[in-house]
Amino acid sequence: MKQFDDGQWQYVDYYSLEQSIVVEPVKTRYADGMLWFDKFELASLMEWEVRDTRRYVDELESRGELAQEHIAIFEDKTPEGRKFNTKCYSAKIFQQLCDTAQIEGDQRKMWVLSKSGLDSNHNYEKHVLALMKKNDEIESRYRYNIIDFLWYHGERVREIEIGGRSDGYFVILHYMIFAFVPVAYFSPQFLPVAIALVLILALVCVLLFSSRQRRWAIKVHYGLNLKRKSISIKSKDGIFMTIHLFSWIAWWTMIGSLFL
Repeated sequence: MKQFDDGQWQYVDYYSLEQSIVVEPVKTRYADGMLWFDKFELASLMEWEVRDTRRYVDELESRGELAQEHIAIFEDKTPEGRKFNTKCYSAKIFQQLCDTAQIEGDQRKMWVLSKSGLDSNHNYEKHVLALMKKNDEIESRYRYNIIDFLWYHGERVREIEIGGRSDGYFVILHYMIFAFVPVAYFSPQFLPVAIALVLILALVCVLLFSSRQRRWAIKVHYGLNLKRKSISIKSKDGIFMTIHLFSWIAWWTMIGSLFL
């Protein structure tokens, strides 16, 4: 069994190439030209339950079906400096588990083999190039506008704040209400027009986002596989910032007028 001391290995993040704006990385260890995984990381990559992965790997190891040279102890340490050891398994054992479970053509498996020098056919590189080409073809079929960006922003909120109410459609509804309620308040005669505009925009949204392919193209256009972090608006999205700013000004003006 190998031993890797702290400083002899490094962490590597794997981001799946999915139809997602924000993805959770799987943190893996890289040492001796190969990726290594503890049982939790194996479960994450194979999308198995952790308890099932632990039981299965322990059974294989107890029966001597896992090569000892592909099992290693990794020395790690906490931010406070306390050291601890973690048992990990190499990419070859990951490949063995995938073969046993008949996992074929999975991009996680292809990435692990490619990163570990076990992919002589360069299947992962071919997969990435084919996916990039497909994304470019889909993106080029459409034109994009501020409504598309509002929907994208809402989808990003939903993916960052799992369990929250926000999604692409909710954010568009939010800004329609934010924009038209103050107008209707200060100009009651404009209320029928405001209602009509809301209904028209709602219909436009249904037509724009009814196609799954168009929703995918919007995600490709504004960005995929972003690291999970707090939401920020890029400076180039000036229209979005303008809508947000004037909506808040209108609302606070309306609220202030109630106390005058």
